[in-house]
Amino acid sequence: MTAESLKSEEAEPSVWIVSNGDNDASEFEFCKQASLRGWKVTHSGARESDYDVIIRRPDGPAILVQVKGALLPMVGSHYQVPCRRNAKGGGKRAYGPHAFHVLAFHMIDADRWIFYTRAELGNRTLTTYALPEFRKNKVRKNAPDARNPDNWELLDEVAQSFTQPQQTP
Repeated sequence: MTAESLKSEEAEPSVWIVSNGDNDASEFEFCKQASLRGWKVTHSGARESDYDVIIRRPDGPAILVQVKGALLPMVGSHYQVPCRRNAKGGGKRAYGPHAFHVLAFHMIDADRWIFYTRAELGNRTLTTYALPEFRKNKVRKNAPDARNPDNWELLDEVAQSFTQPQQTP
């Protein structure tokens, strides 16, 4: 079964997990949480893929999700949100502009989630996020830090954007 066939198939039951023996707990937690919220979920299981999970509503488009997770650093109040992958020969590189649709970041110790669209991240390889209770200063309205955690509605907004006709100038 290829990644392309997984994108187009109806996943029954609502969660398919293909294990490669080196799975991330945040990926499985995302699969569980998305399934509980009514998404059909397919975990890719491929470590070389640009996305980790494919989700879809019944009769909806496939949404490619890259899942990351981290603990709050011992010093500081901001989570480090990696927006990069390992490059050949070591080092890190940004994901391509069409690698995935949504980055799901799991704040493991708080058991909370924050979601970003791929377009919002631009060429960043790293961004930071502070939970509202840790913010000392007011953040800019549209800054990545400005959103509240557990913004699961972003997934539906992305799915809806795929079903709306594109406007041409």
